[in-house]
Amino acid sequence: MRIILIPVTTALIVVFSLFVSVTTAVAVSSPACPLAGTTLKKGSSGDAVTRLQRFLAGDPGVYPEAAISGTYGPLTEVAVKRWQVKFNIVTSGNPDTTGYGAVGPRTIAAMVTQCPGSTQRPIAAAPALGGYISASPIVGYAPLLVSVQITVNTPNVCGGSVYTINYGDGTGNYQITVPPNTCQQITQTLGHTYKDIGIFQLSLSSGVHSTSVTANVLGR
Repeated sequence: MRIILIPVTTALIVVFSLFVSVTTAVAVSSPACPLAGTTLKKGSSGDAVTRLQRFLAGDPGVYPEAAISGTYGPLTEVAVKRWQVKFNIVTSGNPDTTGYGAVGPRTIAAMVTQCPGSTQRPIAAAPALGGYISASPIVGYAPLLVSVQITVNTPNVCGGSVYTINYGDGTGNYQITVPPNTCQQITQTLGHTYKDIGIFQLSLSSGVHSTSVTANVLGR
């Protein structure tokens, strides 16, 4: 019995090489998408910050400066705060207490949902303030005792926030703190006496947003 050996041709080797080069191609994630699992704050630098800045620059209302420097400075911190407020991640505090102005696990996870190609449902922008205020009576003679009802954290955000009530008459502010992981709205009723005659703006604010009612105090 005879054994015939068939030589391997050059053409066959070329075809095999092309096959390998195609099947080993690797997909690269979008450079304008923040890196999941990263924690960033003022003073951070590198590619993760660059990707964050590109992501923020996609929303001129959040990051109008659109500076891509790779360094997490004051402009980036303010842009992150705007983004957190816009999507009601956290609306007050500081990077070390509530994470306001820093990119931690909760913020980065929310950002990733808005990246191109993400399979997760994007989070929606939150209501501007997440609270409301009412007062009664709003017209009367001095001294006028006003009952003020405040409801805060109406979107049931879990990140924690601080709301400030200003009576508008120079008597100081009152604060309502919503602790992290509360995840429900809080209602309080306060009493305040206006001793002077005038028109006063009674306001509720959190972060960059506020709402108000007017109290008209008359003379006898």
